[in-house]
Amino acid sequence: MTHSHEPAAGSPERDPLQAAHPLFEEFAGLYERAYADGAASALTKELVALGTSIGRSCEPCAEYHVRRAIELGATREALVESLFVAFLAAGSVTTPAVRRLVRAPRGEG
Repeated sequence: MTHSHEPAAGSPERDPLQAAHPLFEEFAGLYERAYADGAASALTKELVALGTSIGRSCEPCAEYHVRRAIELGATREALVESLFVAFLAAGSVTTPAVRRLVRAPRGEG
């Protein structure tokens, strides 16, 4: 899994950054380790990342984290509650993105 929303390292469509220099490959590995289950579950980490993505107005990032959270077992209710908390924390500027994500929190677009 890479946070750049690109195919995995072994894929034929490998992230050009990872192909460009070993440090980018190391970054991808760091991402995988950081998001793995630990004291906080991988799902919890994805929900935190979803909130951060909303706060930073990165809608493609938020869509990615919604998909990952669903893959890890998040329910629609958990996603909507997480989006609401992000909305409260980040303010009204996030309204359009949160509205779109609430309409399709199963990663459909």
